[in-house]
Amino acid sequence: MGHRSGRPNRTIQLDPRVRERLEGEFQREFFEAAIAQDPCNLDCLIRLGDIYTRQGDYEKGLSIDQRLVGLCPTEPTFHYNLACSFSLLGRLDDAIAALRAAIERGYDEWEHMDRDEDLDAVRAHEAYRPMIEAARGDA
Repeated sequence: MGHRSGRPNRTIQLDPRVRERLEGEFQREFFEAAIAQDPCNLDCLIRLGDIYTRQGDYEKGLSIDQRLVGLCPTEPTFHYNLACSFSLLGRLDDAIAALRAAIERGYDEWEHMDRDEDLDAVRAHEAYRPMIEAARGDA
């Protein structure tokens, strides 16, 4: 078999934005294919949900978060991520309900909740502050 001419050991240079976009597309396709083969693979679902959200595909991110909550209903982080997806979509009552479920299951990263940009919209909801204060014992 012949050898292709050129510089086989040369590093490929790409604009960082192009590289980031291509890596994101590759990861998305990879994890979508992995989930098609193993629909209940938690690690792949978590990664795919994160990719969808980072790429601004909030509806698909929500769908993944709902699947994760269905697969592991006692996992507080999955409920927290579901709250974030609802918040990003402007579904604030649903976000409050999911955040309440996360707290009831043990989610207590209060500082993270207060800084997480995904929850910006839900923090403006009238139920947010009283719920957090009651959960912390500040009320």
